[in-house]
Amino acid sequence: PEVVDEKTRVTVDFLLMLLHRFAAWLVGGRVRLESVMLPYAEPDPVLARSYDSMFGVPVTFGAGRAALEIHNSALTSPLVQSEESLDEYLRDSPNLILSERDYESTVSSQVRRIFESGINGRTATAEDIAGMLTVSTPHLRRLLRQEGTSLGQLREEVLRDLAIAGLRRGESVDDLSARLGFSEPSAFRRAFKRWTGNTPSSYRSPR
Repeated sequence: PEVVDEKTRVTVDFLLMLLHRFAAWLVGGRVRLESVMLPYAEPDPVLARSYDSMFGVPVTFGAGRAALEIHNSALTSPLVQSEESLDEYLRDSPNLILSERDYESTVSSQVRRIFESGINGRTATAEDIAGMLTVSTPHLRRLLRQEGTSLGQLREEVLRDLAIAGLRRGESVDDLSARLGFSEPSAFRRAFKRWTGNTPSSYRSPR
């Protein structure tokens, strides 16, 4: 992996976030990412894990180039902006860049953010999450059903993505299972097999 200084790393991170938000602005909705690749070595483990939450998908360090892999659904979305709105966006872009993430206004995306926030988030009950979103628990479940998902499914997706990211960065199964709140490594291995159809060793970093 290329060794870069702090200024270069921050610049690359900022430009990728800018591109992600600009794409979301063009289609007027969330642009789902498949992966994020960064062309420099992984920072310290705590900072490295924050990248997964920042982009919403596992991040790969030490890639050949900086890249965002966008889900096909965004590529077929119609553009909702015009030349006039682009002029306005460019005038206001510094404020927009800092104040908006990527148009994640759906209930499922908000719930996913809660689960991504840490151990307390991942163990939050339906009542806890409904309270955070100021809705009743039955209404929360109904909204998620309308979006084709559920609390359990979202929790498992977050755990799966965090597990894959940790394994790719060389984190041990023992450490990863403890960090993600599993009672023992064997429980983590069973869950990982259920999520991906593969064993944790198949996602290990080759380093």
